[in-house]
Amino acid sequence: MQALARMLANNRNLYFLNLTEAIEPAESNGHDTQKSVRMLADALEMNNTTIIKLETNPIYDPKLERLLSRNMQTHRASQKLKAKLRNMRR
Repeated sequence: MQALARMLANNRNLYFLNLTEAIEPAESNGHDTQKSVRMLADALEMNNTTIIKLETNPIYDPKLERLLSRNMQTHRASQKLKAKLRNMRR
């Protein structure tokens, strides 16, 4: 999970990531699962504004939800700007 978090902190091409099978909550590792999800949230907070959808198991960190919402707003604004620039070039 640390390697994935490092990759997300520097990645600018990935928009969607499904980790529902990779992070499985269980009675024995529920704390580790929360720690893993928080690690991903921290990675997004540092540098990543491209991930707009990150599927995890039901253990969902409020920080992660806030950061994904931020990224979605950034993505939408970027798409609107690109559309305006394309229209101006025509």
